Amino acid sequence: MQPLERGSVWVGRKPAMKPQLFSLTTTALALALGALGTVGACDQAAEDCVSGQEGCACREDQCLSGLSCRSGVCVDPDGMSDDDDDSDPTEGDATGSDPDGEAPKTCDHTRALTIGGALETDVSSVVFDYAEVQINHKRDVDEFEDGCVNDMFINLAAGDGCVLQVHALDFFTPQSRLMVQEVGFMADSQCPNFPDAAEGFYVGADTLDIDGSGIEGVLTIPQENTARACFSGEYTLHLSGVITRGSDILEIYPSQITLAGDFRSTSVERSCPRFP
Repeated sequence: MQPLERGSVWVGRKPAMKPQLFSLTTTALALALGALGTVGACDQAAEDCVSGQEGCACREDQCLSGLSCRSGVCVDPDGMSDDDDDSDPTEGDATGSDPDGEAPKTCDHTRALTIGGALETDVSSVVFDYAEVQINHKRDVDEFEDGCVNDMFINLAAGDGCVLQVHALDFFTPQSRLMVQEVGFMADSQCPNFPDAAEGFYVGADTLDIDGSGIEGVLTIPQENTARACFSGEYTLHLSGVITRGSDILEIYPSQITLAGDFRSTSVERSCPRFP
């Protein structure tokens, strides 16, 4: 599993400590939890915003010394070419209108998502307060293939010690959900209600319940033939089965975690999901 790339933003309540992006390996995930004390410059006061800071959501008034806020990054506007502009051409476009005649809603993928539900395990129930989502879709001139969501990463954190990462792609489950291919879960001494004996790094793939796992929601983006999209919607992550830490097992009872709000998707050269 590859780490999430620039353009993905941690959302939820404003974090006191900003989680880091990571690959799904024991070392990297442990480092991610160890690095939770690293504060994103743009999550602090204005004087902490620096040029080129990634993975945060600066406001224009946070950028110092004439820097401009471009897609949550403080950059030198004189040093950027048109090709360097990472702004989303769909941001600010209307995504829906109120039948009572109020102004249409605008899309902003840096706005906080609403997180609901919990990861139910045989050790403890984990309620997450940070969420990060990366979505990819297929761009195609043919309407029947255009806009299909074919790859999703979901990263969730609870406090400073519980991290869940989920990767779904390529296939549909029998319930027409995007199939979860890999799960990683890390709990350390800062993960509530996880005793020392249960702490550690768990992974799962074939041990997941296919019928009880997957991601449902907006699986076709609303914009047509676009490299980037911003849209409003809701996703529900379903998880069930077991994940393992060596010979140790952590059972995941049927769980549902919902993420609602504005999302960003970037096109990739990948086929649409199919039923196995």
